[in-house]
Amino acid sequence: ETMNQQQRRFGVVVTVAAVALALSACSSTTTVSSAGKGDKSNAASYNAKITPPTTCGEDLTFDQTDPDHILKKLPQAVQQDLATYPYTARATPWTSFKKKKGPWKIGWISVPVNNPWLVNLNSQLQEEFAAAKKAGLVDGSLSVYIQPSTSTSTPEQQAAAISQMVSQGVDGIILFPADSIAEAPAIDAAGKAGVPIVTVSPAPTSKYAINLTSNNQSPSYAGTFKLLMDEGIMGSGKELNAITVRGIAGVTIEQTYNEMLQADLKPCKGVKNLGTVWGGWNPATTKTEVLKMLAAHPEKIDLVLQQGSMQAGVIEAFQQAGRPIPNMPMGGSSGGDMAWWADNTSTFSSVGAMYSGKQMAWASWQILMRTLDGNGPLVRDFNPAPIKITNDNVAKFAVPGTDVTWVGDINGSKTDWVSAEHLDEYFTKPGSPTDAE
Repeated sequence: ETMNQQQRRFGVVVTVAAVALALSACSSTTTVSSAGKGDKSNAASYNAKITPPTTCGEDLTFDQTDPDHILKKLPQAVQQDLATYPYTARATPWTSFKKKKGPWKIGWISVPVNNPWLVNLNSQLQEEFAAAKKAGLVDGSLSVYIQPSTSTSTPEQQAAAISQMVSQGVDGIILFPADSIAEAPAIDAAGKAGVPIVTVSPAPTSKYAINLTSNNQSPSYAGTFKLLMDEGIMGSGKELNAITVRGIAGVTIEQTYNEMLQADLKPCKGVKNLGTVWGGWNPATTKTEVLKMLAAHPEKIDLVLQQGSMQAGVIEAFQQAGRPIPNMPMGGSSGGDMAWWADNTSTFSSVGAMYSGKQMAWASWQILMRTLDGNGPLVRDFNPAPIKITNDNVAKFAVPGTDVTWVGDINGSKTDWVSAEHLDEYFTKPGSPTDAE
């Protein structure tokens, strides 16, 4: 299956999902931050301070200021998780939230489902909803609002969809925001109305958001740089040509990923960036944009700096151009990426920190169910450590018989990233209403 075929398939998935709410949501009254899309001018107020490493191959560190004085009160495992969280960890009003009577109505709002990670997140959420409905925990159908492309997906539309879902009586929402800073007022308005929103891409300026992520990018950057240093590819006197592939402009965590990359790259001398393209976290778009870059740069490319979900597009672009696949951090890979990597360990070495779409779906669903059940999250921000993958263990995560075009998930259980027991440590009360499913 070609990337274009995959892209068409993604379009079918998201167009059907968006129809139910598209017209009504976009006509609703809503609030979007006056900061505007992509304006991160007050970043110092919500970003944890980054200290770049002094040695190439070491990872950056974050300084949590703890304005709510909660970190030392949290379980040690949660404190350890939040030590690598790129935003300021905050207290949450949901700690004292009482159980909401069910069965619950649930909403799902996302940026376009146009890469394998999001395809698997979307499908697993549907499975979690079906299981919860069978157990009597939820009612009706999962309310979905997803625009079919990045050109039509805006924070204003998502904020309107949040408002519309709240007015239609949903009890909780899972959200992948187009711009979490701009959508923070809508998230907080929902929270004041008693509707918790679990974000799978953090909203660091929102009081009422429940943020779930994992810093899987800086460990991938630093781990790959250390590998290249150890192999003598990077280091003193070495010159490397690189290209940078970024995600979706305006998405808060995209900017954070880039800041982490620049910090980890700071002590690495001799790396020349030939240019930057925007792959939109989409393999097909990435392939097109990288091919343009390769046409403009016939010189050898030694390194591709990318943020995840775009590895397949990079690989296919270099293959089509008849050029060797360069070194590349593999954080945020899909099942197809794992298959290619596992088949090419004799010529390609990397490090990737992972959590799959399926794993994100399960964890975000669990957090929402536990919150609605009155379990009381202890902190606004969840940042479980990612799964580390190297040449030594990549075969474990690759599905046999697949290749780089496969849109399935990495091999593994939905609880391999964060277990139910680890989630217990983030809540006042252990356990989940889904335990009886």
